[in-house]
Amino acid sequence: KDSSDSSLSHVQVYIDLNKDGKFESNENMVKTDSSGNFSFKQLTAGTYRVRVVAPSGYKLIGPSSGFYDITVGAGGIKSGLNFRFIKA
Repeated sequence: KDSSDSSLSHVQVYIDLNKDGKFESNENMVKTDSSGNFSFKQLTAGTYRVRVVAPSGYKLIGPSSGFYDITVGAGGIKSGLNFRFIKA
């Protein structure tokens, strides 16, 4: 994120369990805070696909794949997962 970029709050970020690109009610979801930050609590060690639901009026432009595949250990922390949008 550049210093001139603004953050979006209340963006839905979810763990795409079946990797189909659609949020489903059985998938863990959080919303970004006022600074655009998010975190998932109490994930077990493993590999996860993290996606967002683009807010109305915005188009996801990054990452180019549309998601991040992450691996976390017990109690692990991942940072730098920045989703980028432009106004549609």
